[in-house]
Amino acid sequence: MRCSLSLRTGKDEGMDLLDDHKKAIDGIFRRSQDSYGFIPYRAAATFHRSVQEFLATTFKGLIDSDEGLAAFKILAYLYHKLAEQPIDDSGGEIVELAERLFVLWQGLIRHADRSGKKTMFSWFGDQIKERDSRGYLDDKLQDTFLEEFSEPDLLYEKLKIADVVILRNIEKTQENEWASDYALQMWVVERIKIMRSLDLSAGEIAGFQQEFWHLSKVRKDYIQQCLEAGNYEAAIRTLKKSKELDADLPGLTADYRSQLASIYKEQGDLDKLKEELWEIVQTSYALDPEQFWELKALYPKKEWEKVREDVFEAQGDQRGLYPLLLAEGLLERILSDLQARVTLPNNLYFLELYKEDLKPYYAKELLGIFQLEVMDLAKGATNRSGYRRVVGALRDMQEYPGGAERARDLAQELKETYPRRTAMLDELAKL
Repeated sequence: MRCSLSLRTGKDEGMDLLDDHKKAIDGIFRRSQDSYGFIPYRAAATFHRSVQEFLATTFKGLIDSDEGLAAFKILAYLYHKLAEQPIDDSGGEIVELAERLFVLWQGLIRHADRSGKKTMFSWFGDQIKERDSRGYLDDKLQDTFLEEFSEPDLLYEKLKIADVVILRNIEKTQENEWASDYALQMWVVERIKIMRSLDLSAGEIAGFQQEFWHLSKVRKDYIQQCLEAGNYEAAIRTLKKSKELDADLPGLTADYRSQLASIYKEQGDLDKLKEELWEIVQTSYALDPEQFWELKALYPKKEWEKVREDVFEAQGDQRGLYPLLLAEGLLERILSDLQARVTLPNNLYFLELYKEDLKPYYAKELLGIFQLEVMDLAKGATNRSGYRRVVGALRDMQEYPGGAERARDLAQELKETYPRRTAMLDELAKL
């Protein structure tokens, strides 16, 4: 059923209705605010619940009464109030309310008549032209604008609005604002999508793409279009060029290499696949195990051991190689690395992570690591929380053959070493 998005009541009566609903919204905000106008964490959940109840009753009542325009104006008012309200929403209250607004906006737009849809389009366009997104709430407003309003005349209007936002962010990006660079890339790509929706000529789209070819998201969008069309030659060419253009952005270049490797694999070009995987190995901070297995599959068994050592050497950090060392059966290397990192941060964590694999073969050595770690923990512990970590490590030792006795001896040594740390002695007594 279409809604006319026009008030069925008289003008004065309609304004009174809106004013009453706005006052109700104001009351919800006011009751949740502290003396500085801030909604603290302790009040955020109640505030969230009150807004949701308002939407479930008052807003729904307007829709049920075919008061579409009033419902839309109430959502617009609520949006502005939420956008300006300082709040500690650690519990995700604003995110949930933004999602709710998104759904309600969609419902209004999809059930609106032509006149009502144009009214809403104008409002959304005005919000977007006035300012960039400042958070999740504004993101959902942009999502609504971009996902809805697919009529050709409105799509052409979207192009104009996109141009306004793009120009604004070009100017801000020149001032080295990171957020503006993100917004610029997003809106340029969205404009390209709108151009495709309007079936504009390939030449016109390509010309716009070239104007912003320095933006990685523009090239990634083009690459995706090439892959979907089966134009692998253009995709490969653009990926190679992108590695050069974005050479100072390791995360992006890693994505490009992975895409190239996937294309070469699909094409059965094993030489180029091997070449790309080697580049990944030499430049990646943390090697993807899947790519490791792919590289291994390209070498005969007799050659692999040497190649594998070159891979490990290229990676450098042994800790990041633990899963690969485990898969290759090189447990002694994991043990050696754990021993070399005794008392360094997170060593106990990794010992715990791989204990089931190492314990059957290196129980004695692992107990030796535990002993050094426990003594170091005890030395640095200054409160009960630290003492509990010491006792926790001693409990872990008891799971190993001969560990219970070693843990008792170590606990006794700690009691004798730190006789004045009563909190430590109290925790050790619980062992």
